[in-house]
Parts: sequence; C-alpha cells; structure tokens
Amino acid sequence: MFVLFRSQHPLTIVLLFFYGLALRASAFWVPLPPVRSSGDGYLYDLLADGIQGSFAASPSFYPFIAYVLVFLQALILNGRMDRDKLLPRRGFLPAMSYLLVTALLPDWWRLSALMLSATLLIWVWGDMNRVFNARRPGEIVFNAGVLTGISALIYFPSILFAIFIFLAPAIMGTPRFRDWVSALAGLLMPFYFFLSWVYLTGRWGQISLAPGMVLHWPLLEIQPLTWISLAMLLIPFLWGVLALNRQMPRMLIRNRKIWSLMYACLLLGLLIFCWGGTGGFGSLYLVVVPLAAFHSLAYEHAGRPWMARLLHLITIFAIVGWNYLVLNK
Repeated sequence: MFVLFRSQHPLTIVLLFFYGLALRASAFWVPLPPVRSSGDGYLYDLLADGIQGSFAASPSFYPFIAYVLVFLQALILNGRMDRDKLLPRRGFLPAMSYLLVTALLPDWWRLSALMLSATLLIWVWGDMNRVFNARRPGEIVFNAGVLTGISALIYFPSILFAIFIFLAPAIMGTPRFRDWVSALAGLLMPFYFFLSWVYLTGRWGQISLAPGMVLHWPLLEIQPLTWISLAMLLIPFLWGVLALNRQMPRMLIRNRKIWSLMYACLLLGLLIFCWGGTGGFGSLYLVVVPLAAFHSLAYEHAGRPWMARLLHLITIFAIVGWNYLVLNK
C-alpha cells in the first residue's frame, strides 16, 4: 500500500489522512487528556487547561486535536524534504513514514508539550536548510531563534535546540558573528515579551520559567510489544543510514549538509529526552522527526520491492497490536 504514497496526486493527501487515522483508531475509543509533565512551559499549561475546559464533555476531541497536529507535522516535513530534493523523486513517503513512526508507540498518540514543540522545531530545521548560499542568512537564523524561544515557552527542555541554531550556520556554510548575534536576539525575543507580560500583569514570582530538572535516564515501561516497536523504529532507521551513505558520493554538497543537520536533530532529541524526560516514551517524541526522514530513505532505497513491503507490513502489525492492547486495557 505504501507504493500509493509515492504519487504526487493531490488526492493522495486525503488517503494519507485516513491512513494515519486508521493507524491510531483505538485512541478515539479510549480518549485520554493532554499529557502533563515537569518540563511543560506556561504556554502549554494555558493551552492544555483551555482544551480540557472546553472539551471535558467530549473527550474524543483530545485525540483528534493530537492527530490533526501530527498530520500537519507530517505534511510540513514532507514539504521541506520535497523542496530540498532529499529524495530522488517527490511524493508523500516522508509524510507516510512520519505517521507510521508516531503510531508505533501509544505514548505518541496523546497531545503533549513535546508534540507542540516538534511542530515548531520542524520549521526550525526547514529554515536552517536554507542558510546554505542564502543572501541574508541573518534573517533566517533570527526567525529560527524566535521559533526556538517560543518552543521553550511550550516545553522548556527544547531550549537545547538553541545549540542547533548556533551550530547550523557552521555546518551549512561559513559562519559569521553577526548571524550568531541574530540567532541570540531571536531566541531572547519571546522571553522578553513573556517576562514583560508577567511583570505588567503582576504575576512575577507566580510563574516558573525554568522547571527544576536534572540530566538522567528516564524510567521506561517495557512490554513485549514495545520491543517489536523499538525494532521497527531502529531497523528502518539503520537501513536509511546505510542508504544515505551509499548515496552520499552522488549528492550535492548542500544536501549532504542538510542530512548532517538531521543527525544533529536526532542527538539533540535524545539529549532533551535525558534532561526533561519524566518516564514513558512520550519524552522521546522529538526524535520522531529525524527517524521519519531516515525511514522514508529506507522505503525509497529498499533495493527489492518485497523488502520495503515486509518492513511496512511488520510495522502495521505492531501498530495493530498496540490498538488491540489499548482497547482491551
């Protein structure tokens, strides 16, 4: 079935929407409220309180809002990869891979601060890809800094992506001091407006900007099906890495650098997991973006068609298993 998503036909988006919806169908039968964690920022607390207050009588809206957000993330990632020609042909494989990856663990089905932050950080990654040979890279890194600052107000550990916006100009081209100054200015601007609002409204001392967290490895609950899901996250990822290494000699320099940025996103996602994770796989959500990108490479460069179909089929079986467990919990 994944072959259908290689098409660029506009109706493929409709098929993709219902495909992703079917992958997490049990989330609508057993709806759960938005996730709360110690790393949540004030903006997310406001949003989560508003959602729970508005839809308390209709809890099925919780998973629907989460799915719409995931679907939009899939389309944004797909659009950025198509724009930068990271795959040999255009289509919806990256979006399909994103929906598959986010459906492999039930902790990724619920609305969370990490899910909201991931939306902004996909934009950050997509913007930093344009730094290479850009006429005005300062504008790009400033916008990326603003998005990272807003993301930190939603989920504070994502402030670590400031490392990314300072590192990306060095990876993509010759870094200039003024670009780093622009990135710092953009990063601080959301905090400036937020703290000004806190002061002017008399909330000083009532709001914690940086929750107390330490670097640690969060406790994870491992079930037998979890091992299958983790294997189906890891195997296509490694397959995609091998495919990327084979394609590297024929790639444009710009595309090589873009994939290097994707590796940086993966490492920072793991670091954020270790810093802000409070237990469960939900804290790993930020790694789904690079994982989905490499999964799409695996499906595109599977070698033999039956190998890609087998990967897809086993992944679907794992997701069906989780749906069954959620319904019978």
